[in-house]
Amino acid sequence: MNYLSLTSVEALRGLVDLYNFAARQDEQARRAQARLLEGIVDVQSRGKDHLFHGVPIRGTEVTLSLKQDHFAGEGDMFLFASVLSEFFALYASVNSFTQLVVNEIEQGEQYSWPSRIGQQIIL
Repeated sequence: MNYLSLTSVEALRGLVDLYNFAARQDEQARRAQARLLEGIVDVQSRGKDHLFHGVPIRGTEVTLSLKQDHFAGEGDMFLFASVLSEFFALYASVNSFTQLVVNEIEQGEQYSWPSRIGQQIIL
């Protein structure tokens, strides 16, 4: 994954869909996944600087706009976004970080996850 995957909703939906192995064999799982992915309205990413133990590092803030009515409830939306936060951190380089911010567009709620240090080693 690179951050070009975070420049459009369709690219992010395709990336998430690629990793849902259950949906390839289970029609019900595929339909549930499609409903969740339709709940992603917008994705934006921007560079962000952050101090980590006194050392400035450059990272990426990812902002998702989600429609809660595409999820079973607020908890389901939170779980979906938490998995995405973990996923983004797995693919960020070691010397950077990601931070996820979710805007729920129907009620105007905003959720923010802590900055996550990247885990991808650069060769």
